[in-house]
Amino acid sequence: MSSVRPSASYCFCPGRRHRLCGRLGRCAGFLAFVILGARAALFPVYGVHTPCGWIDEARWRVPDLTKPPVADNGWHLYQQAALELEHVLRALPPPTDAATRESRPDAATGPWANVIDAVRVGSRPAADARPVLEAGAGAFALVRRAAGWPYVSPSLPGPEPPPGMRAFPVLARLEAARVRYLSSQGRSAEALSAARDAYAMAVNIPRHGSLEDFLVGNACIAIVHPPARDVLREARLGADDCLRHARALRALRTRKWPLGRAIQFEFRTSVVTAADLCSRGPEALPGHAHAWRVAGLGAAGTAPSPVRFLAWDPADSTEWLEDRMARLAHAARPPYGSRSWARLWERTQLDLTARGDWFARAVLAPLNEARETDLAARARLAIEETTAYLAAFRARYGHYPTALARLAPELTDALPDDPYTDEPFRYEPAADGYRLGSPKLDEYEAGRGAELDRP
Repeated sequence: MSSVRPSASYCFCPGRRHRLCGRLGRCAGFLAFVILGARAALFPVYGVHTPCGWIDEARWRVPDLTKPPVADNGWHLYQQAALELEHVLRALPPPTDAATRESRPDAATGPWANVIDAVRVGSRPAADARPVLEAGAGAFALVRRAAGWPYVSPSLPGPEPPPGMRAFPVLARLEAARVRYLSSQGRSAEALSAARDAYAMAVNIPRHGSLEDFLVGNACIAIVHPPARDVLREARLGADDCLRHARALRALRTRKWPLGRAIQFEFRTSVVTAADLCSRGPEALPGHAHAWRVAGLGAAGTAPSPVRFLAWDPADSTEWLEDRMARLAHAARPPYGSRSWARLWERTQLDLTARGDWFARAVLAPLNEARETDLAARARLAIEETTAYLAAFRARYGHYPTALARLAPELTDALPDDPYTDEPFRYEPAADGYRLGSPKLDEYEAGRGAELDRP
């Protein structure tokens, strides 16, 4: 009986096929690894590429701006507080001193404007603001209620800020004066509670809004911070009150609206503005004069000429803006010290000059200022939180620590860092107390001066 011997091709072809499939599988795996690695390396810089250009992936998770108003909405309470405050200040008799009567009254606070500002900065006795603070007790109660309620802005994105937005700095100025007043009466715990209510308002303002809301919220933090920090430095509080304030500030810092999200909303607002300009034509230009004023376009802040408007390609502008604002939104995410905003912003300005795009220039003009105010606002909240820990330490031991490291882990699990550098704040014990701050924040405040609280 003879046996049939298998041919060589029959023996080795299956093995070859297996080896070939294995090699192809390894090559495909290696190629997939390279692609995923390249995407992981490029994503922090450029975002995700879509048919509309490079865009931040988180944009698709941003809540819709068309949310309807809800019943218990903090926005409505803040608006009600502002209206009540305006009515109270209008009906209140003017101050009696001649210097205040002769000064130019503020449009929002009337003849009491100078009194309120002088009290909140500490250049005038806090008792001078007592009449207006007592008359506005109902408005302060509304702000206190709104601090714990959800905040949903009923406005849609558009060329103009939501109505009543400029009323929020007025509330913050009055709350800052009330902090001074309560502290002068020995009611330091109540003074810090009032400051927390104002901080909650500042953090809530841009919750579902655009860059205008974001800037106003940061301005409110700048207004309230000096008097609240002075209350902590006076050391009239117990350790528990100081720690309660520190924990509340940490929660507020966590809730603070990121600049990257505000930039995303600003892009959507710019798309609405471009559509409005396209549909209405050159007659829509005067309605957007505030944008041209911010961008420094035209003579005396006027809109661009009709010739430049007719030569404008809105699709080209919005496509370029989507690409660049997505990159800026990603670079603006905390922690800020590790991001390359300055390099990206410089490249954006060079590209913008080469493009000569007046619309893109108007949209991008406030972004760098927004980053500066965001860094300053986060630094102020972090400094005040650290100040509260220092006050609690002094309340327990009768003196300030020799180094910030003494505060943890006894009083807190971790101290906040300076958002400008993502490193600890500068702390120097002194005979009269201590020096705590951020060199970059000091430089920013020295450059801005009195503009900090006047958005």
